[in-house]
Parts: sequence; C-alpha cells; structure tokens
Amino acid sequence: MTLSVGQEAMWLLHRMAPDSAAYNVALAVCLRGEVDGVALDRAVRMVVRRHPELRSVYREADGLLRKEIADDVPWGLDVRDGPHATVADVAAQPFDLGNRVFRAVLVRGEADTVLTLVTHHIGSDATSQWLLLRDLVNAYRAVVDGTAPEWPRLLATYEDFAEAERHSLSGTRGAELREYWRQVCAAAPPAELVPDLPRRAGGQPEGESCRIDLPEEVALAARETARRLSVTPAALLAGCLQALLYRLTGRSRFLVGVPGSVRLRRAFRDVVGHLANTMVLRADIDADATCAVLAAAADRRLKEGMAHVDLPHAVLRRTVRADGSPLCRIGFTVLNTDVVQPPLPMAAAGSATGHEITWRGLRLALLDVPQMAGQFDLAVEVRHGRRELNFVVKYDRGLFRPATAARFGDQLARVVRTAAADPHVAVAELSLVDDGEVERLLALGTGS
Repeated sequence: MTLSVGQEAMWLLHRMAPDSAAYNVALAVCLRGEVDGVALDRAVRMVVRRHPELRSVYREADGLLRKEIADDVPWGLDVRDGPHATVADVAAQPFDLGNRVFRAVLVRGEADTVLTLVTHHIGSDATSQWLLLRDLVNAYRAVVDGTAPEWPRLLATYEDFAEAERHSLSGTRGAELREYWRQVCAAAPPAELVPDLPRRAGGQPEGESCRIDLPEEVALAARETARRLSVTPAALLAGCLQALLYRLTGRSRFLVGVPGSVRLRRAFRDVVGHLANTMVLRADIDADATCAVLAAAADRRLKEGMAHVDLPHAVLRRTVRADGSPLCRIGFTVLNTDVVQPPLPMAAAGSATGHEITWRGLRLALLDVPQMAGQFDLAVEVRHGRRELNFVVKYDRGLFRPATAARFGDQLARVVRTAAADPHVAVAELSLVDDGEVERLLALGTGS
C-alpha cells in the first residue's frame, strides 16, 4: 500500500514517542435520550468498513514501513461506565499503530452518554473526524430504520491521494512548491518564546492546554471588523497573534506553523485520512504597523499559502533547513464551527458542553475535549462560530508552566479585544496588561 509523506512523518513521530497522545484526534458528543447500543455498535462497524484508513495498521519489516488494511473488522463500539473525566482519558490513551488507529467509545455517565471518536493522526485529521461523525449518525439512523445509510458516494480513496502526491512531488509542481516556500522562509527564524524550563534533548512532549472564552460582543465585533477590512476572521486573529509575538519577543520577522487541508480536489472531499499539512505563515512587521496592516498581510499570505499547501511539511523542512532544525515552534489553527456537519455549536463560555441540536433524529451536543497538545512548544487553536469565539492555548508543560500559558492566552485575548474595537491601533501601543496589573507594577517601583 502506498503511504503519503505525512503518514511516514507521523510514523516517525510515533516511533520517537510511542506513549504520547499528542497526535490523537478526538471528537466527542453527548447523546441525549434513548440510545440503542447494539445499533450504534453495528453503525460503527459499517463506518469502519466504509473508510479503509480506520482499519489500517502500520508495521516495519526489513527496515521498511508497511501499511496493511484488514478485510475483517475486529472491533466495534467500546462501552464504558464513568464520569466525563473518563472521556479525557479515552482521548489521551496512546495507540499501538501495529494493532489499530481508531476507537469509538461510549461513556455512560450519571447525566450524559458521551460518544468519543478517537483516531491517530496517521489515519485522520480534524475534517475527517467530522466526516466520521456524520457518517456514523447516518448509519445509526439507517440501522434503526432498517434502511441503507444516506452516505455520499466516495469518488476516490486515500491511496489515490498518496499516489497523486508522489507523482506531483517528482514533477514540475514539486519544484514550483519548493521554490515558493524557499522564498517565504528566507531569512525568517521560527517564532519562539523563552521557555520557563530548559529544553531537554530528545525529551517526549508533555501536552497540556487551557481555554480562554471571549464574550459574545467581542466575537461579533471581530467578525464585523474582519468584514470591514475585507479579510477573513482567521486572518484578523492571525494578525493579532503576530502582534503579540512581536511585542513579546521583539522580533519583527518570524514564522508560525499553520495546519491546512490538502483536500484540493473534489474527489477527496469525503475521504477519511491524513489530509492535512502544516504550512508556514511569515510575519514582516514594521515599527509603525497597525493590527489592520497585519491582518491584511496575514490574509494575503494565508491565501497564497493555501495555494501551495500541498508540499508536505517534512519535505518543506528538508528543503529549507539543511541542518534539520524546526521551521515552527509556535502553531496557529482556526476552526469555523459554522461549516461543519453536524452543525454542532461549540461550548459556551464557562461550559464544557455546547448547545443541543437534533440531527437525523438524534439529540446531540458537542463536548469540549482537550487534545493534540504538545505538537509545538506552544500553539493557539481558535474556534469561532456565529456568536462564539474562544481559543485553546496548547503547550508543552516540559517547557512552560501553566501560569505562563494562561498569561499568554489572556494577553492574546486583550489584543483581540483591542483589534476588534479599533483595528487601526498601532501594534507598538497595544496594552498587554489590565489596569490592576499596571498598578501592581507601579507599586513595585515605589516599594509598596
């Protein structure tokens, strides 16, 4: 079986840290009302048969990595009894890629029944997890009704993608991609924060995260500001992150890692697999730059980058960094909850559970589950909906203390609030502390 470059990179990362859950991709939903466990188990098995990557295993033989796809489906739904804390444990349980890459677990608690779908990144990505949930709900409805699932027809396989990628990299397109990214990365170091703890050579990342919720009025203001600037909300928020990094590091030129989808052909729209790639977002910040200027630059670079996103990050890194050093130590990603199916609202401020919807006859609510922390030194995952905006700061606790990550999140929230209210404020004039902190700092100078 042909493997993609991304899958080979995932295998190498797994070999380096087999007990890490940094590359587990999870999606959890609360199921309200009566749930037929037997029908749900059958639906899980149907979905695993539909998507070969879910029943793939990876083994080395004679120094070569091989992927095997099982014809039979030896696993279905795993049912457990426990509180919501168990859901986090399900998401954080490492995979043995020689045995399986996917699990579906139903956790029955006192208040809710939670379905958690977890796949190793070697066989999935964030979009794929939503595709799995969509297909699973359709299959469950079909089993209950005694009908066939209403699934869209698959127009390609993941192996089709892997073979097309290999062909592209060896041709003119591959050369064009390499040259584009050489120019983007030229003379630009990775954005990097001074860690609290010394970096350990070969140390396994210890992922942790904290969530920051912004008020509804800030979410609405950010959307409106992005519209007035003719940029995407993602670009406005990326510009805010760049502004904060500029202020904290003093560097005006740097790179940030940005995951993007490589589902560039319609045929791959419904394919489950590793169809994501980390590109880089470059910042070049002048001393008199404003948040609006950074947002416009980020919007342009993100759009250009997405037109060249199909160069695998492992190839990009080898192309640009002859010494093998990292291109990115800080990551940034955006999830727009308005475009996913099922259209599950994300968790509101102060809650771990989103608003309930009824979809295909099931009452569903999204459950916020910490995941995929430790891939970068520090990463920001922004999630926005029509009226919601929050972001999760993910960090390696072997480098940063929780208080540092929380402070970074609070500072980013302050920048977002300021930019949403007045995008033409100069980056050099952004306030990163509140009035109370200013008073405490001034008191230190007077000995109070």
